[in-house]
Amino acid sequence: LFAMTEIINDLVAQRFHRGDMNIHDGDSMDLFLVNLMQSFINPTPLYSVQYIYMTLPNGTMHGMQYVAENASALVSGVRGTRNNFSYNFYPVNERTGHSSGYDPVSINAIYDPRCRPWYRNALQHSF
Repeated sequence: LFAMTEIINDLVAQRFHRGDMNIHDGDSMDLFLVNLMQSFINPTPLYSVQYIYMTLPNGTMHGMQYVAENASALVSGVRGTRNNFSYNFYPVNERTGHSSGYDPVSINAIYDPRCRPWYRNALQHSF
């Protein structure tokens, strides 16, 4: 499982450096993350990637995860200027990757990823 994390981190770093994703465009990030999530689909849930998130130093966070009640439905997690820095989940059109234009399915106004150990650890190993 740890090897999977390293593979995903390497893929994200490579694609970022190649210019395959625009961290300032929510729809572009959604499509990038949908494609990344779909490339790791595994029929055995124990070995499937359930979520991928990226956080920028300004606290903006963008991610994708499967909905617990429906393992095939993706939601986009966004924390940024689009939602006043509260942490919202939006349904995703998995064909286009777009989540903009939808109402949030859940909101968490107090979540700040920069306080988490995984974020602090990532800063020490940033690309």
